[in-house]
Order: sequence, then structure tokens, then C-alpha cells
Amino acid sequence: MPAIYKKEIAPNLRAGQTLLFAHGFAIYYRTIVARKDVDVVMVAPKGLGPMVRSEFVNARGVPGLIAVHQNPSGRGKADGAGLGKGDWMHSRRRDRDNLS
Repeated sequence: MPAIYKKEIAPNLRAGQTLLFAHGFAIYYRTIVARKDVDVVMVAPKGLGPMVRSEFVNARGVPGLIAVHQNPSGRGKADGAGLGKGDWMHSRRRDRDNLS
């Protein structure tokens, strides 16, 4: 993933854009380091894959998490919440919850 980011994504990012992740490992372990003028947000389901899939098949969902790593635009949390669905979105502390 770092190679794809360097080759395909990083050259196309502009100031004020949001880089969105579905998992926090790449940011937490710094295998991807985003520019300082880009929002970095994680929006992810709080559940394992099989449970997420079974709830989706049954037209339901699981709680979602939003974590904001960097927010120079001031819109990071709002952008993440806009990509999640419903009242099940919860903010999490980036330093504590990326590993859960």
C-alpha cells in the first residue's frame, strides 16, 4: 500500500483535500505519511468482517468509528461523518483506538 500511495495518490493530493482510511494501521505505524495540508480521517466499522457482512445482508449495520489524525481544514470530522451512515457513528481517540 505505501508504494501505491507514493505513486498514485500522493502526487494527486491538493491542499484542503481529505485522505480517508478504513483502518488506522498505515497512519499509526507511519507506513503512509500524508502532507501537512491534507485532512487525514479514518471511517471504519466497529466489528469483524463476518459480522459486518451478515448485518449488511440483513439490511442492518454495525456502529462506525471516526478518527481524525490531522485536520488543517477544520472539516475532517464533518467529512468523515458525512461518509458514515446514520446515528451509529462514534468519534474515537486516534492514539488509543486505532489498535482495537
